[in-house]
Amino acid sequence: LSLRTCYPAEQGMPNDIVQRARRFLLNRLNPDSTEDGSLIAGVLCGYTTELNRGSIREDFAACGLSHLIAVSGSHLAIVACLVQNVLWRCGLDSRKSRVLMLGACCLYTLFTGAAPSAIRTNVSMGSGRRSHALSSLSLTLIVMLVIWPNLVFDLGFQLSALSVASILIFGRYVSYALHVLRLPSFIAEGMGITLTAQIATLPLTTLVFNQISLLAPVANVIIAPLISLLLVLGVVTATVLWIPGVSAFMALLLHLCSRVILFFVSALAAVPFASLYVSPLPYAWLVPLTCAVLLYWLWPRPSGRIVLVLFSLVVAFVG
Repeated sequence: LSLRTCYPAEQGMPNDIVQRARRFLLNRLNPDSTEDGSLIAGVLCGYTTELNRGSIREDFAACGLSHLIAVSGSHLAIVACLVQNVLWRCGLDSRKSRVLMLGACCLYTLFTGAAPSAIRTNVSMGSGRRSHALSSLSLTLIVMLVIWPNLVFDLGFQLSALSVASILIFGRYVSYALHVLRLPSFIAEGMGITLTAQIATLPLTTLVFNQISLLAPVANVIIAPLISLLLVLGVVTATVLWIPGVSAFMALLLHLCSRVILFFVSALAAVPFASLYVSPLPYAWLVPLTCAVLLYWLWPRPSGRIVLVLFSLVVAFVG
């Protein structure tokens, strides 16, 4: 890992200890030297400047994988799981470990630039567990909008709220519908979550990016576990930077994992018709909204024939 380049904190970020630690880690990653380094900096630190300049961003967008780079609730869930496991192994009780885990998640949120999706997850975790996840999400969004009203215009906040809400309402239903087609459980779960979020956010993404990824469900099943592994390796590497031999070995594993991800993403993006460029239609948001209301109202029992017919209609409509 190189020490050649210094990266100043982004505008508007306080020059505090957390941001100095962020700059120090970016110095070690040196994301402008290699593509795998820029991917590590994006996933681990939320530093996407170099990713936006190269072809990596286009490949991830073509495969419907851009959300995996952006720091979100899934990143915080992995960090929280790591911290909590370490604290439990140290013998701390559940109450103390939860407080320290929340503190670590807050620090990581500041470390990665305080993205709205990450703040949403922190507020939700800090409010305690509730039996009804949709109520917890609604309360979290209300609190955030009361404190920061301008978030209603933030694209990341809009996409995060839409995707999470749709997954909570329809995620299990779509996963079960795919399971009816005799898909393995882990594939049905991954594709169901991706399809649900993709369809729910389709009006926004087509309006902003003019692009639909047809390969997103399959690509997410393949790449999402690798991104999680990259984040875990990155967090472990960041904690052992002061140990010369160990840090060099972990850095090697980190860059190797990043190169494997870039290879698969590039190969998936090269598949014909991996994504389509579309022109957004006026009031196109009424179509998925109407479908969502009808599905929630009728809630039909999925069958293999119905799922295949609906899938064929979607493919024909997109094509």
